[in-house]
Amino acid sequence: AIATTDRHGNDVALVVARVAYRVDPEGRVTVTQRPVRWADIYDAEQGIEFPSDLATEKPGTDVGLVGVAHPPRNKEVTSQLAWLSMGPLKKVIKLWGERSFGVKWGKVEPSEPAALGPTRLTYARCHGGTEPPDADAGGARFPSDEPDNPIGRGHHTDPVRLIGQPAPTLEPVHD
Repeated sequence: AIATTDRHGNDVALVVARVAYRVDPEGRVTVTQRPVRWADIYDAEQGIEFPSDLATEKPGTDVGLVGVAHPPRNKEVTSQLAWLSMGPLKKVIKLWGERSFGVKWGKVEPSEPAALGPTRLTYARCHGGTEPPDADAGGARFPSDEPDNPIGRGHHTDPVRLIGQPAPTLEPVHD
């Protein structure tokens, strides 16, 4: 426990209880001990790989997923579904093999996916991103970003500029 203040300036005692589960590629689950993270840990793709465990206000329990999805063994696939469920909560995503943006029937869209390999489950592989200022316009056009995921792939106000760029490999599946 540590003494700190909340966003309103009130003194609070912060107590962190942490439980972590490890699931191997065969689906075996083990409980693991991990130290409390005092700050965010960033990954090579500029995303948060491990968030800090500290927060002075949380209305409920956080469920965080850090992992790698593996394709079926002995079978080549270009996409598959993966999910996390806890109690009534279930989130499903579709994983794609690497792909890039190209033009098909006059429309900019992702290419056919390559064979799916082990895939890190990270925001940098989802739709999003930050569009840089337009150098051709002397920087006159302001940059744009996807506010829900500024580190992702595939966001641009001019889709033609996406051609040749990596496309998202993780997409949400909606009911």
